[in-house]
Amino acid sequence: MRAFLAVDVPLEIREKLSSISGEMENKCIKAVPLDNMHITLAFLGEISEKQGEGIVEKLGDRGIRKEKVVVKGLGVFPSVDYVRVVWAGAYGLDSIENSVRSSLQELNMVREESRKWHGHITIARVKCKADVKSYLEKYNGVEFGTFNVNAITLYKSVLAKPHAIYEKIADIKLG
Repeated sequence: MRAFLAVDVPLEIREKLSSISGEMENKCIKAVPLDNMHITLAFLGEISEKQGEGIVEKLGDRGIRKEKVVVKGLGVFPSVDYVRVVWAGAYGLDSIENSVRSSLQELNMVREESRKWHGHITIARVKCKADVKSYLEKYNGVEFGTFNVNAITLYKSVLAKPHAIYEKIADIKLG
């Protein structure tokens, strides 16, 4: 199965973000469906069910502590001159992400990446040249909400049209 580990975002925050992505939507910019908004901690790629069970067990045994997340401001990947993703920032997850990365390394399931992890919620995907600078300015520093992270979720991702379908496999409760 194609899988990833994520933090679920409360509906109230997703609704605010969906409203913003709806403002931006046009022939080049496609809003991410409300139900698909989350914070990815680690993309796992293709894993077996047994590997998934091992990840859930390892993370459950680790005793990862709950954290408070602040969702604030908008940004883009890879750059403002070549936008492919528009996101809302998710701050306060570094400790959880470090624990997840360490656990996956212990299981030999993570490859080293050259770029630093940046907590975010993807709200739109950009298919052609689009200028989103006015939205970045409009929502610069705007706080969309805060919430406590009580669990990490293992998801299965099924690629489909018009968008991927995410199926919850397991919740890992945090201490």
